[in-house]
Formats: sequence, structure tokens, C-alpha cells
Amino acid sequence: VLATCRYLEECGDIRSLCHILESVLDEPGLRRYALEKLLQYRASSAELHEIRDWISKLRKLHAEDPNLQNAELYFELLDPSASKNKISDLVDKTNRLLTDNKNRSFRITAALAHLRNQEPDKALVALGDISDWRAWRGTRPAWVLICTEVLRQNQDTQTAIRLESSITKDSIDLAERKALATLFPD
Repeated sequence: VLATCRYLEECGDIRSLCHILESVLDEPGLRRYALEKLLQYRASSAELHEIRDWISKLRKLHAEDPNLQNAELYFELLDPSASKNKISDLVDKTNRLLTDNKNRSFRITAALAHLRNQEPDKALVALGDISDWRAWRGTRPAWVLICTEVLRQNQDTQTAIRLESSITKDSIDLAERKALATLFPD
């Protein structure tokens, strides 16, 4: 199966590759490979529930990986149906992760958690120093959108507009684009 997957990947037949990967998700020796490849090739077009499922399964294989913990929290926070209690719990978890992990992905997740919890001032603090907002231009487009929302909710509309002009909505992965449009409709 691995040889077939590698062949399909080399040939660029991603559709067939993903079909095989989905069929072997429950095979213990192939689970990690299949999940990682599905995230690599399908994340941009997958629905939120699919991404959350794949990350959840990967987390079971690597429970202590802080990057997977952060990814799981991030995609949970994108769920528009998350309850107020769930959001509060996610805020606590993101704050704990941010204590030991200061890179941009952890900061964005914490900022999103605070936005979802109606705490834009804490979201701004979670982002850290954004005085050089131009540095955000090379960042994942959905994260730029979250950053602009933090800026808007903290009355820094001009910087938000300049930063938002650096991305196109079409460059944002499907699940993130749909979720962010629901969470922050303006």
C-alpha cells in the first residue's frame, strides 16, 4: 500500500492517493502516514469536521505533541457551534500552551480563543508585539484575518485594513474561510 501511495504521489494523482489514504485510516501501521498525507493534500479543500477528525486521530498517536495540541485547539475554536462553556475551557487550554510556546501559531490560537470569549484586549496581548504588522504578510492567510479581527476589535482599524489588503479571501483554506466568515461576518 505504501509503495502504491508513493507512486501515486510521485505521479501527481492526488485524488487516487487520497482515496487510498481514506480507506486505510483504520490500519494501525498506516494510520499516521495516512493522516499526515490527508492533512497535507486535503486540508485546503476539506470541511472543518474532516480536519478536526484527522487531527484528533493524530493526537491520539502523539498525545504530548504541543503542535498537534495547538492545531486541535485552533480547529475546535473555529467551530461556530462551540458553546460558551466550551470556549471558556479552550481559553484555559490555549493559555497553558502559550506559557511554554511563544511562536506565532500558538499566539494566533490564543488570540482566537480570547476573541471567541469576547475578550479582544486579551486577544491583542496574546498576539504579542505586532508593531511591525508587515511581518504578518508572510503568514498563513487565515491567521492574518484573525489578526485583523483582533486589531479591529481593539479600534486599530487602519492597521487592520492595511494588513487585510495583503491577502485574498480565496487564498484561505475552505474550512477556515467558512468558519471565519461565520464567526466574524463583517
